[in-house]
Amino acid sequence: MSNNMGLDDAKSVEHSDLLNANLENGNLGKENNLNLSEYLVPSVPATAYYVPEFITPEDEKLMLREIEKSPTPRLSVFGEKCANHVLLNEYKAGEGIMPHLDGDLFYPTITTISIGSHTVLNFYEPEPDTTSTLRSWEERKVFSLFVEPRSLLVLQDDMYHKYLHGIQEQTADSITDQYPNLRTPLSLGETLERGTRYSLTIRHVPKTTKFKLRLGR
Repeated sequence: MSNNMGLDDAKSVEHSDLLNANLENGNLGKENNLNLSEYLVPSVPATAYYVPEFITPEDEKLMLREIEKSPTPRLSVFGEKCANHVLLNEYKAGEGIMPHLDGDLFYPTITTISIGSHTVLNFYEPEPDTTSTLRSWEERKVFSLFVEPRSLLVLQDDMYHKYLHGIQEQTADSITDQYPNLRTPLSLGETLERGTRYSLTIRHVPKTTKFKLRLGR
């Protein structure tokens, strides 16, 4: 696995006004009262939820055509708080992002809608501060999630605080049985080419305009 995956490869745009779109009126995504417990990902640390086809193909086309003013849902996964921060990232085929933690700046929940293309999100064990010899990323990889276009991914608890997440720089992914979030099996052995993927990362930021990632050991 390459350790040269750069944060600069993801073209980022913050646009908190996107949150004014109203999912409650049925303008985007699944039904209003989404029961996340039905989408709990088994066999991974607490807690990850994966909702396939969270938005429709028509929604996806609209967002691809008008990505800078795309409507974004209001999600009730931030306790008593509302989402107030949206990060729009573009990943070309072959681009990735270095393993990282999102840090304490945000409410401890991260929600991501993917459009355009699939990707594979890898999760890694942190390296203890007392460790003198660092393991490779491949040695630290615990599991991977296959993230489909139009899906919603919600990370909380250890999946937010403990495990680093990143995307490896590659242009295609082989389909295996290693992805615990997939309920509908894909064709095992098939190789899927990555295209351009856009991710809408929706968070709550308590009274701050600064944004940072924690690149872990």
